[in-house]
Amino acid sequence: MTNNTNHWNITPREAREIQKSLRKHLVFDLDDLDVHLLGGVDISYSKKTNKMYAAVVILNANDLKVIGVGQAVMDATFPYIPGLLTFREGPAASKAFQNLDVKPDVIIFDGQGFAHPRFFGIACHLGLLWNIPSIGCAKKRLVGTYIEPTLKAKSQSDLTFHDQIIGRVLRTRHGVKPVFVSKGYRLALDAAVKIVIQSCAGYRLPEPTRLAHQIVNQMRMQYES
Repeated sequence: MTNNTNHWNITPREAREIQKSLRKHLVFDLDDLDVHLLGGVDISYSKKTNKMYAAVVILNANDLKVIGVGQAVMDATFPYIPGLLTFREGPAASKAFQNLDVKPDVIIFDGQGFAHPRFFGIACHLGLLWNIPSIGCAKKRLVGTYIEPTLKAKSQSDLTFHDQIIGRVLRTRHGVKPVFVSKGYRLALDAAVKIVIQSCAGYRLPEPTRLAHQIVNQMRMQYES
């Protein structure tokens, strides 16, 4: 399905209908997961053109060392519309995922999962399409309300929207801004939070997405130098 061009070449109205339709296929049946390979996804945009630079990084879960990288460069054809990020970044991210030699046990997205206006952010969408357990770990809130967690590392609070818990506000490092963790596909929320905590290495962001961010920025500078 990730190769289906028609899935991406659509209007914003059609994109919202796809989100509502695919959301019915989400399951969160894993309360725990034995993780050996961690994946992280990030996208960087050109400052000069409409190109996107995508990377999927695979880390060894034991030592958080990089063992594989998939990359892709594509033109962005879908407009930037909050809540429809997948339709802009999905083609490039999917191509990078296809370029991997090994596939991860779980993948973390620098974006939303269930913490989304239609409960179907990029982590839900691509986790479902790629058929892999996935987690949304965003730097900013898209929807919902919460009580600020304490400044202590690993402190957390619920993110709620329409009277339900849609994610967790997690302080990954003492005194830094929290991240917004939500379930994407297969993993329950507590399991997703546990994996994010285990994948941090002293920085605000988990290592898979932090390193993916470094790689896409390097790609952008190399291509545009």
